[in-house]
Amino acid sequence: MRSALAFVAGLLIAFIAILLLEAALHLVFAMPSGPSVADPAALDQAMRAIPTLGEHSDTILEELQALRKIIDEFSEFARMPQPVLEPTDLNAVVEQTLALYQAQANGCRVEAALGQDLPTLAADRVLLGRAIGNLIANALEAMPGGGALRVRTSRRPGGLCVEVEDTGPGLTEEQRTRLFTPYFTTKKGGTGLGLSIVQGIVTDHGGRIEVRSEPGQGTTFTLILPLAAS
Repeated sequence: MRSALAFVAGLLIAFIAILLLEAALHLVFAMPSGPSVADPAALDQAMRAIPTLGEHSDTILEELQALRKIIDEFSEFARMPQPVLEPTDLNAVVEQTLALYQAQANGCRVEAALGQDLPTLAADRVLLGRAIGNLIANALEAMPGGGALRVRTSRRPGGLCVEVEDTGPGLTEEQRTRLFTPYFTTKKGGTGLGLSIVQGIVTDHGGRIEVRSEPGQGTTFTLILPLAAS
């Protein structure tokens, strides 16, 4: 009950913050209806038209977009659907997800080692892709100066696994124990919901998630998922 109330409170605070910022912009522009965060291009153009505000427009836009991201993650966490399990090709999901994040690699080397002749999984392709995508995004964000992102698939007794490894700064023991706690984050501007979403998806698939990490030695997340019934 307490965690549910905390979630609702966090969502309301983020939403109210956006409303207040947009209201402030409306006053600044002295318009009946000022530019909206929903139209970043129009907002940017309007702000740069004011000499005293133009130099700060990038910062304002970044803050507004960060708040929008927070709202999106809260909403995703709140309305996470139950998976519709169907026979799914794990390698195909991984390849598609990697392709979506390739443009965000920013100097990071991306390596994929996908197991051969893997059987199908009982999985929701969309939700599984979201979970893997969250892990890939986390890994890339952990390596702003470059590094290696390694994604592997393989078979284990009774199931398949996906490993997402980065060569970032790694985690302390305390950080590892709190990783899946809602609102806990090691990133500036993070919501602490990304890994909670991953854990929820994996649990709903009857699987589990493991973490290996040491300070200075990177981090590896492993999703272990059951096979589809034959």
